[in-house]
Parts: sequence; C-alpha cells; structure tokens
Amino acid sequence: MPYINMNAPSSGMMRWNGNNNSIEVFDGSTNLWQQMYGKTADIQLSQQIQAVVSWAHLKMAEESEWEKLATTNDAVKIALENMKKAKQQLDITAKLVKDHNETTS
Repeated sequence: MPYINMNAPSSGMMRWNGNNNSIEVFDGSTNLWQQMYGKTADIQLSQQIQAVVSWAHLKMAEESEWEKLATTNDAVKIALENMKKAKQQLDITAKLVKDHNETTS
C-alpha cells in the first residue's frame, strides 16, 4: 500500500471522519474536506465524455442488430464477414505503413 500523507491531501482523496462518522472527500478547488451526504455519490461527465458514451451505446446497438440479422439472413452474414476481413486488412496495412514511416524517418 502506498504511503498517503493526510497532511498534504490531493483532490479526490477520501477519508473516514470518526468525529462525525462520515465519509469526506477533499475538494482541491477549495482545499477543504467536504462531507458526503446520503448513501450514494453522483458523478458528472463532461459533454465530450457523454457524447462518446452515447456514440458507443448506439454503435453497440447497431452491431448487435447486425449480428442478430446475420443469424437469419445470409446476405447480412456475408456482408459482416467481409467487413471483418476488411477491418483486418486495414489494421495490417496501417501497421505496415507506420512501421515503414518509422524506419525511413
């Protein structure tokens, strides 16, 4: 376990305050220990992270739908297989190009 200096806390550190039987979180912007209330903690995400999560959710739903369709439709199954092969070829080609660029630079 790493040594933690409670006399020099950093933002986000948590501690148990036995004087008032509560969990506290160090707020780096105010340099104060803030008491946590309730039984849950709320976490807020930036708009950029929210957009990434939304995109990933939509992408996962899309891919799940394709896989489901592929179980009953040969054309979709073949298209998915071709897409996977194309992705493998793209990954290999991109790696070869990067390796070539690194060795000729």
